[in-house]
Amino acid sequence: MNPFRLDRLSFTANRWPRPPVIYPYVCAVYPVVHVLAANPGNSVTIGRVLALCAGLSALTWVVLAVLYRLGIARERAAVVWSGAILLFFSYSPLLWVWTKLHSGLDPVRFRYPFMTATAAFLLLTLVALRGRRIGDASVVRLMNRGSLAMLVVPLGMIAFGLRHVAPVVDAKSVLVDAANVADGASRPRAVFFILLDSYAGDDTLREALGYDNSSFTSDLRSLGFSVPTHSASNYSTTFLSLSSTLNMSYLEELGGLRETDIEPRAREIFQRQEAVRLLKTQGYRFVWIGSGYDLDTINPLADETIDCSYFGEFEETLLYNSFLSIVMKWKGLGIAKTSRVPCMWEALREVTPTGRPVFVAAHVPAPHDPWVLGQTPEWRAKIGTSHAGDDWLDRQEYLAEITYLNQEAIATVQAILKSWGPNVVIMLEGDHGIP
Repeated sequence: MNPFRLDRLSFTANRWPRPPVIYPYVCAVYPVVHVLAANPGNSVTIGRVLALCAGLSALTWVVLAVLYRLGIARERAAVVWSGAILLFFSYSPLLWVWTKLHSGLDPVRFRYPFMTATAAFLLLTLVALRGRRIGDASVVRLMNRGSLAMLVVPLGMIAFGLRHVAPVVDAKSVLVDAANVADGASRPRAVFFILLDSYAGDDTLREALGYDNSSFTSDLRSLGFSVPTHSASNYSTTFLSLSSTLNMSYLEELGGLRETDIEPRAREIFQRQEAVRLLKTQGYRFVWIGSGYDLDTINPLADETIDCSYFGEFEETLLYNSFLSIVMKWKGLGIAKTSRVPCMWEALREVTPTGRPVFVAAHVPAPHDPWVLGQTPEWRAKIGTSHAGDDWLDRQEYLAEITYLNQEAIATVQAILKSWGPNVVIMLEGDHGIP
């Protein structure tokens, strides 16, 4: 038989090759791309993003293989998994839209691109499958194109956001003038800067929550601290407060913040860190203790970084958007908080004197919600199961973290003073009040 006969080739010549099924893999990585697009200036590394995408793609491959082994056709398994993974990561946006229906919707919020794309793709799936076989090549092509179209909006947001991301500062560009560092008793003091997230002042704790925090401030004064009696924060969010502090200036004086670009502008100002640059010109070694918060996980000026975040805020936000948030307290900095915060206190205590003066900075993500620290069995027995409502319980959980932080702060200060003696300056402050 002649293998080159034209009638043998007519079948393949008049038919498109069977298209690959790629849309379940696109749907798997879409939530990652969406979270990246919704958080401009996030310090997440490209390696972490690629690792998440690779992990979800591998999970998709395994699930499709299992479904196929169970006797489900390849194309049907792809449709089932695509819809399942999109709905799985839709919990938080769906819940947000549901709650906002009672108070009005803001059409510019980042959740809408996710919800619109997800709904459009699922609708496309139903329309494409109506009266047609799932395995048809035309349906597969339509699903592939529809899934790729979902990426247009978040990829455009990422490209636009990159225009506002400040260039990373090279630590080597900061000149260190070691000649300005004197020896002996005149040697510059070590500096410890400890920022407690959402720690309110004594006045606010007393007036808003009925909590007397005077014993803690008295202990600080006995250790040599100067404690203001009527303190207030200049800013209501962490990234504004932290950017201002590390530049020793009001943000308005550093570039004229405008309401339309306040977040990317503040993140750019954070990169300057004029206070850190000044200390480094005086020969200081900069030790940064990362919290996992997207702004401060990576500090480009740090000589040494101590990372206490098992997961970053990027991964936590991704998980918080999913249905896992129903059964676990995953919100913002909440995941692994019970391990992260003790790690940061321990890291502060373990910094010991070296040949150079040192500046140590730590942003402790407490008592920011979710409130999980300090809830000992004794505390739970005292609170009991009956209360006046969720607000009452939230207040008690917040105060439990205040009590925990007070104990840890005093113990950490005592450990620092024991290691460094009088040759140290310790700054302990809250970035803003009750969340």
